[in-house]
Amino acid sequence: MKLKEIDYVQILWIIGKITSVLTILFLGVFMLGHLISPEDEHSTGGFTPVDMVALLFFPVGFFLGNVFSLKKELLGSVIALGSMGMFYLLIVFPRASYAVVPITLILSIPAFCNLVYSYLKEKK
Repeated sequence: MKLKEIDYVQILWIIGKITSVLTILFLGVFMLGHLISPEDEHSTGGFTPVDMVALLFFPVGFFLGNVFSLKKELLGSVIALGSMGMFYLLIVFPRASYAVVPITLILSIPAFCNLVYSYLKEKK
């Protein structure tokens, strides 16, 4: 009896889908919490115009990229990673606020998985 070869591309696809759904759920709860209770004890008292634009990229653009990646892996991953990159350019690097980097990198795992999967799928 011969063992079946493991299809690593298919495993990457499954990991990408599962982590995308988990990221969508996490960001959905995150955004819903801010809509329900936008002010808390850590509030700075308002957003600057740059903050408002940055919020369009993360979490909104990043969330939409993960939603798109459920059907179109390449499109969704490019939207998600592009949104994350713009968030870094607008907020993280200018303010040297590197505390958000670990969580944003963890949240980017599905986008990286889907990007690699799209590339490998095209090569196959």
